[in-house]
Amino acid sequence: MRQTFVVLIIVFLSSCSSYKEVPSFDAYAMEIAPGKYEIKTSYTSSYRGNLHAPFDLRKHVNSHDTYFSVPKIEGIVFFSEIDMFEKTEILGILYQSDLKGKIEFKGNKMVLMLKLPRYEGSSSIPTRWEPYRFNGEYSLQKLANKSLKQDK
Repeated sequence: MRQTFVVLIIVFLSSCSSYKEVPSFDAYAMEIAPGKYEIKTSYTSSYRGNLHAPFDLRKHVNSHDTYFSVPKIEGIVFFSEIDMFEKTEILGILYQSDLKGKIEFKGNKMVLMLKLPRYEGSSSIPTRWEPYRFNGEYSLQKLANKSLKQDK
């Protein structure tokens, strides 16, 4: 009986999946045209398990880049001047059309204070705004002029 219980626990635990996102909190900025800057931030997602195969214990790790297009990298840039794109290994480049908040630049630091819309059903009107999951302070490094999207 005890062995059966142990086997069932092992099967149950191995079939569970987990998912975690970890930001790097490093940001890289480049001037891609006069008065136009591109800022790249990155995060990794890792997950373990597979709902279709109960014994899949492999760990999967994916890299994701988020790009912000802004007119300057000094002072405060408000949401109306920010374009946001996410580049994933699986889905390619995805544009985030609606934002609220701001990005504040303080020397070699960048502080994200953004909110993203959340929708109910098929509505095109946001029902609420939630803080961007990677808001916070980033170390800002200024790089030579070229598009960061060409890195990969």
